[in-house]
Formats: sequence, C-alpha cells, structure tokens
Amino acid sequence: MNNLRRVLIVARHYWPNTTDATLRLRCRVANLRRDGYSPVVVTPRWHTAWPKRIMCEETPVYRIDNPPHSQLRASRYWRNLTQWVALEMPTLDSIYCDAADSDAYALLTQLPRSGRPPISVRYDPSELSQNALGQWKPAPRCTDACRRADTLIAPTALAHQQLLSLGVLDSAIIRQPDPPGMVVDRSVTARSAARAMLAQVNHDLFVRSQDRVVVCPGELTRDWGVDFLIKSLGPLVESRRSLKLWILGDGIERPRIYDALQFAGLHRVVAMPGIFACMKPILQVADLCVLPAANRGLGWALPTCIANNIPVVAADSLELRELLGSQSSELSFPANHDGALHHWVTQWLRNSKAVERATTAARVNLVAESSRYTPVAIHLHNKAAQ
Repeated sequence: MNNLRRVLIVARHYWPNTTDATLRLRCRVANLRRDGYSPVVVTPRWHTAWPKRIMCEETPVYRIDNPPHSQLRASRYWRNLTQWVALEMPTLDSIYCDAADSDAYALLTQLPRSGRPPISVRYDPSELSQNALGQWKPAPRCTDACRRADTLIAPTALAHQQLLSLGVLDSAIIRQPDPPGMVVDRSVTARSAARAMLAQVNHDLFVRSQDRVVVCPGELTRDWGVDFLIKSLGPLVESRRSLKLWILGDGIERPRIYDALQFAGLHRVVAMPGIFACMKPILQVADLCVLPAANRGLGWALPTCIANNIPVVAADSLELRELLGSQSSELSFPANHDGALHHWVTQWLRNSKAVERATTAARVNLVAESSRYTPVAIHLHNKAAQ
C-alpha cells in the first residue's frame, strides 16, 4: 500500500509575506507536518536577493525564478514551475495547489496525467476575487483547472455551490473549513508577559494594564479597508487614552497611510508596527480584532481569533454570515457604512460582556463545524492509494 508522505504545496506567496492567506497556508502546512506528512512548498522568487531555498518552520521552501510580474514573465514562470515539478514528481505522493489559478492550470495541463501524482486544488472565490476589478467571475483557466483537478477543496458552502455550478462533480469536492491558526495562552500572566515583550521590541506598542488594544491583523492597503478603519476609529482612539489601535502589515502604501495619519494628527496614537513573523504575542495582547473590509481576514484571522475567544468584529458579507451563523449580527457591522464601526466599538467599550458571549457561542459553532469534515490529508492519502 502506498503510504502518503511527501506533499508538494504550490502557492504564489508563503514567506516572508504574512498576509491572511499566507498565515492560513502556513497553518495548513503545519497541520500536515503534525499529522506525519512531509510538506514541501514551491513559490516564485519575488526578489533577486532572496535565496532559492530556505527552511521555514521545518518546511523546505523552493523559489522559482522569473516571478509572474507580467504576462511575459508569467509564461516563463509557468514553464519553469512545470519543469521543476516534473523533475520532482518521482519523489512526490501528491500535489496541493493553494488556489485555482494559472499555476494550477499549468500543472494540470502540462504534466502527463498518467505519470503525475493526484493534484488537489483549493477553491475560494473570496480570495480569488481580491485582485479582480468589478464583479468577479471565474476566469476560463480557473474553471478549467477546477474541472481537471483530482480533488477540489471548498472552505465554505458558497464555494461548494459555485463549484457545482461550474460543472464539477460533487464526489470530487471536499468541504474543509479553514482551521484556526493557533491557540495561545491568554491567562493574565501570559498576557502581561506578552505586553512587556512587545513594549521592549517596539516602544509604540507599550500598553498599561488598564489599556484595551484593538488590532487589525491584515495589510496596509485600501482593499483591506485601512483608510476606512482610521476614519472610523481614529477620533475614538484620540479621545480615549486607554484605547490603542495597532494596524499590522506592510506594503507600498505605508508612506501614504502614515502621511494621512500625520495630517490628521493621529500618528502618535495609531501604531503601524509592520509585519510579525510570529503572531502569538499579538493574539495574547489583543482585546478586540477588527476586520474592516468585507471578505478580508476570513481565512486565518477570524477563525483564529474566535478559537482564542478574542472578540472580533468584521464587515458584513454572505461569507461572514456563513462562518459565524446566528452570531454574525452581533459580531459584524454594515460594510463601508460611515459611523457603523465607530458605534459598534463604542458599544463594546461600554458592554464587552455581550460581545464576549457572542464570541464564545461562535467558537462552539466553529469547533462543531470543523469536526464534521475529514482532514484533507486523509483524502489525499486515499487518492494516492487508489
């Protein structure tokens, strides 16, 4: 019998990027490693100064040259990726593509079906649409990749339904909710230690025992709703000395956002500490997590905060309602609604117990939902054994 061991993970980003999608993927890789498998990650080499191979949390990460910055370089990247995977195929038991994108399409169409291991593709329309303009719909290559894959992984019921509408057989679809990223110690002692450590690393993160910390663990981009977040909560943070706002992430829009904070006089009360390779101390210190843009942060931040009983509020969306169930009305606000987020946080400051009860109820539902589905690794094992 073929015992599945070596799983190739194909993704556009993995390290050092710490976006919601990469944190979610790192969680999946860690779970595979915990279950006795040997994951290997392959990504583009986005910068010439980056080494072509690194070890990240005991997982080898290989980087392919000619990253897809443009259509011309994308064609070169797909060719190099396919050639690299073809050489590695004799040592692989399965291939997992983290998105139904052109990378997955290239592997599914250019690798000989008879000689390749089973290929699984994760289909999440909310992540796929984040870089699209206007109303997103699956591109032809995305649709073709879904129909050719041996297994499709649908993290939500909406993704499952859309795959069925694309003509994918139900027997090829695995419903697998995104698991929590980590569960941390949030005892009084652990939280105090985390606060002291973060204050030593960055003085902007100094907080007193009576302070409340609101975190936004996302990206410094318009798409993540950072401008909306600052507009909504900036005046509230400025008027309450005990309320702290930390906006995590980095990117080319950092100077613009900082200039806007400085213009509004908020640069001293809103912290932008950058990227954290380890999110554990942030999760320990946080009193509230805010996800200001619809469909952002649902893969890692939301389930991780809920699993740790960290109160969370997110912009309303169909995907959010599916994940939170009956608690969605208590843990959400109308997306892009002026004053709605400000009002919600003000109510939380006045009565945090109600939000804590809703968070606990959502945690029970999250655990129950996750336990209903077989781990993806078992499906991969069954495919490889057939």
